[in-house]
Amino acid sequence: MRRFVIAVMGAPTLLLALGAGCPAAESFWFTGPRGALGSFHLTGGNSVSFYLIGGNYSLYVHASRPLVPSSDPATRSCLFTGNFQRTSPTPDLITRIGTVIPISTIVPYKLGPTTIELPRGLYALYIASLTDCNWAFAMNSTNDNPAGMTPVRMLKHLADHVEASDTATVGDNLEFTAVYRSTNDEKVSVSGIVDFVHNGTVFQTTPLDVVHNIADGGDRFVARFLVTPEHAKYLGANTARFKVKIGAQEFSAECAFNLTQQIH
Repeated sequence: MRRFVIAVMGAPTLLLALGAGCPAAESFWFTGPRGALGSFHLTGGNSVSFYLIGGNYSLYVHASRPLVPSSDPATRSCLFTGNFQRTSPTPDLITRIGTVIPISTIVPYKLGPTTIELPRGLYALYIASLTDCNWAFAMNSTNDNPAGMTPVRMLKHLADHVEASDTATVGDNLEFTAVYRSTNDEKVSVSGIVDFVHNGTVFQTTPLDVVHNIADGGDRFVARFLVTPEHAKYLGANTARFKVKIGAQEFSAECAFNLTQQIH
């Protein structure tokens, strides 16, 4: 099974005060192999997955030769290829990106900006292992979409990256997150809580942080959860349930996760 790695470590974020009025949109920005500081960075042969609320989006892809002295033969051309697809609930190839022909001129590869309509679901960006161009992939919701929120994802913070997972053990540093947007990117107040549920009973309720990612401009609700030995009483199936308010509208979403006995 392919492992999805979410490379968000070090991406600068801004913690917004709950209830503060602010516009909100979906925004995703991935780069490699020499991406701009603070972006979501991928190396060749990696993949990243992310949920979309669904609606209209602007897509832009750019790739170019590395900016190093042209006397180096290895820098006179580069490769960039991959694809963008929907993986759930039904697989669907959205578009191939890049080219099988090396980029050997100063003219970069470009796709877009173009507006595409995409259904709600889980999507993935795949980049071929031979890719060595400098590249960027940007996707933003347009300002003609209704408010909404993605399903909740559980992310596990590891030593050098963040990984999507549905299993946790004692000692894990977890982050539960959901991307949201306001109607037509309007400036509205947002707030929310997360209930952690075991066997139908809420064992912990925590206010959600509202986070704006400075690198890509995206907005999300976040709950951080450190699994301690005291949580061993909740081994087995659990649920993280978000209840949020975006302007005057209320939304809920959840994700299931298993807590196991393994000790780090």
